[in-house]
Amino acid sequence: MRLKALLSLALFTGTTTAFAQDVIVKHDGSTILSKVTEIGVTEVKYKKFSNQNGPTYSILKSDILSINYENGEKETFANSPKATVQEGVKQKVITATPAADNVEIISRYNRDYEHGTAIKNKDKKAEKGLCILGVGENSVLSTEDVTVEFRQEPTEENVLRMRTFGLYVNFFVQIYNKTDQIVYIDLGSTFRIMKDGSSKVYYDNSQTTINKGNGSGASINLGAIAGATGIGGAVGTLANGVNVGGVSNSSVSKVYAKQQIIAIPPHGKMPLEKDQREWISNSKSEVVFEGERFYCKAKKEEMPKRGEKIFYNESDSPYHADYVITYSKDSEFVMSYIVKASVYARELIGTGRYETGEPVTRNKQELFNDMKKKIPEYNDYTIVGQCN
Repeated sequence: MRLKALLSLALFTGTTTAFAQDVIVKHDGSTILSKVTEIGVTEVKYKKFSNQNGPTYSILKSDILSINYENGEKETFANSPKATVQEGVKQKVITATPAADNVEIISRYNRDYEHGTAIKNKDKKAEKGLCILGVGENSVLSTEDVTVEFRQEPTEENVLRMRTFGLYVNFFVQIYNKTDQIVYIDLGSTFRIMKDGSSKVYYDNSQTTINKGNGSGASINLGAIAGATGIGGAVGTLANGVNVGGVSNSSVSKVYAKQQIIAIPPHGKMPLEKDQREWISNSKSEVVFEGERFYCKAKKEEMPKRGEKIFYNESDSPYHADYVITYSKDSEFVMSYIVKASVYARELIGTGRYETGEPVTRNKQELFNDMKKKIPEYNDYTIVGQCN
């Protein structure tokens, strides 16, 4: 009994002390688990949380984005030199002009497609349809610095979705850095606006916590992570899953968060947001990041026969989305550029109810092979969604 009591006390102590830490968040997105002892004029002194009887360390306030205290309070350092533009320097925002290859890149998306042998019974009315994404003629997909790309690839979530709905429907917006220097994307000033006026900003300071299993584990104060990043100067990439919680043998807790500024290395690529799910079990998953989802609904009387196709223009298309992307070549965004692009359901090929997504694909090559049976011209610039 005494041993059991000691074990219970140890578990209780571990759980409570896991909350009693301060989180120092640096401008580069990294964190220090600590116990802050003093905040001076130019520096912050602290002890490592794992060694509170050890030496005292110091860090310049200009290197700190925020301190998230163990009691849930948060102190930001937005006025530190690294988080603001130099005094007297005006920020400029410029609408990016298209590069010479802009029209040619748009044409890669706006090709005409024919149906393949997988679509049968062509004399019957279509029950479903393969929607193919087009790009607005006034879009800027290429500037002297970046190229905006629309891409589609299989994910685990889509394998399950194809079993259920019959079609791979997700895609993502990707930015390619054409320069020899780092390009920074401000997700807080990057938007998607749908036809009905609803909009999405690609950054918010919320977090997603995924708990797996049925056990319980010690976890740090989640308020210490929420909003940890997200002002100018907080340079990094979209955060992947970071396990910030303790675990037991039957439980794992993961916290997912975004940073406002993503840095794209020279000649590198980075998505604004990819569809991502955390699998709780073989049949259940929770959304971490949504990405883009291409699903449109046409009027029933407008549906073509199987194998036939209809074209939409930007104004009458059942699916339309505008994108506003803000980037800069300096981390302080003294000079920033706005890129505007639009996509819409350009072409609809009529199909039968079960002809849109069989067989289930698990990798890109299988997706290509399957889609080429339906759309022989299918390639990297083909984004396919489902209609009705």
